[in-house]
Amino acid sequence: MGPLNLSCRSGWFLFGMLVFGWPGMPATCLAQDPPSYTWIKTLEQVPERFEDMYTTGAVTVLQGGEVLQGSKAIGAWWKERELALDSMFSIGTEQAHVPGYEYEVSQLVSRDGTTRKLMVIWNLEGEHPRRELEVVAEVRPLKHFREQLEARRAAWMDHCNAHRVEQLVNDLYAPNALYYNHRPLVRGREEIINTYRYMKNTGYRLKLEPLLVEPVNEHLVFEIGQCSGSYPGKYILVWTREEDGKWYILLDSNI
Repeated sequence: MGPLNLSCRSGWFLFGMLVFGWPGMPATCLAQDPPSYTWIKTLEQVPERFEDMYTTGAVTVLQGGEVLQGSKAIGAWWKERELALDSMFSIGTEQAHVPGYEYEVSQLVSRDGTTRKLMVIWNLEGEHPRRELEVVAEVRPLKHFREQLEARRAAWMDHCNAHRVEQLVNDLYAPNALYYNHRPLVRGREEIINTYRYMKNTGYRLKLEPLLVEPVNEHLVFEIGQCSGSYPGKYILVWTREEDGKWYILLDSNI
């Protein structure tokens, strides 16, 4: 097998060259590569430094909603995978509402043919980019999902703008749903309802405009979008399809 194929688009490889001393990096990858390339080369070439690619309290969410917390636990999980990667590329990035943060969707392809997609929140503050949150899932073909998501997203806005917080969460969030906004991770419908009490304010209005909708498999779709109204920032949603065939929100985040 040849070396890992890295699709060069935008980002942070120069950091890896300077700090980790990676040999033989192509010149076209030095100035404009996303931080995911630093992340994967650290895992492959400097595994003892891999935990440094995460904030101390970082969160990894797996497809079924299982949560790993802390850089040590996440680093151990990735190392246990013993990935032999064939290629990696960044599908899309968006600046978060809060300066110093970025959302990214990327794809990893292993030499055995396994493909994974990741939704990442990057913390760009400090010496180098670090992952604060990531969602990881294997890719399988998915069709005929966009109209269903559009209807579910419209229902979300209807409930929100009518201030029906309990109905919004119970109808549109998975039982094990997660909400992340720098605070301790919020878990489950009851806690999310309590967190969303501010939506009961009669003046609260919100519109969601998807910027990137990326299917992962028959049970998972990543979404990055723009809010307008009472909150003007960006958001990420991870949609999961439950046994009843409907799409529910597994992860909701806005920073």
